[in-house]
Amino acid sequence: MDGVLLAIVPKEAAPRTKSKRWQRLLYGRDPLHQEPDDAWTKVELLPRGCSLVVWNMRKQGPQRSIAFRRAMHAIIDRQRMIEELGDNWVYPAYGFYPNEQTPHEGDPYDPEYARVLLSEAGYDGTPITLMTHEGHEKDLRWIQQHCAIFGIEVRIEIATWQTIREPEVMNAADGILSCVVLAEDEVCLLEMYEQDGG
Repeated sequence: MDGVLLAIVPKEAAPRTKSKRWQRLLYGRDPLHQEPDDAWTKVELLPRGCSLVVWNMRKQGPQRSIAFRRAMHAIIDRQRMIEELGDNWVYPAYGFYPNEQTPHEGDPYDPEYARVLLSEAGYDGTPITLMTHEGHEKDLRWIQQHCAIFGIEVRIEIATWQTIREPEVMNAADGILSCVVLAEDEVCLLEMYEQDGG
């Protein structure tokens, strides 16, 4: 034996290792991957969508108070969340359709106002249950830690992609953290609002 070569492949590259060309990951560029030449036009687009908490208004709990929901809106430091979690987030979301003004809009994070709103809501420390699927678990854990600073106990439920849409699963939570990505036209937005369980 001349030597042993160990390769540690990151999870995001793992699907490429299933081909018979995995050695290319070790020794240089894959000949199928081509860098664009200078004649290509570079186009950058922001995704049309955002992550949001959908509140369950059918269930009794603090989430039924508009002051509580506004407090939650003011509690989440979106810019800090992006900085700490990274991922593919670019800007704090202010709606489903980002535009050229999105990077310049102010973050609604306002801890003092959040405390006023919690008082106005008569919030008594009742825990809330937020649910998501495994793809957004670390986002929800970040929200849980941040809410604890304000005395809000967030209990987390993690569902699968399949079970999170089941009515009995959805109805068990006070809110669901989800990500909505829409096409360009308003029809998709209307369809989202009209869907069953939405």
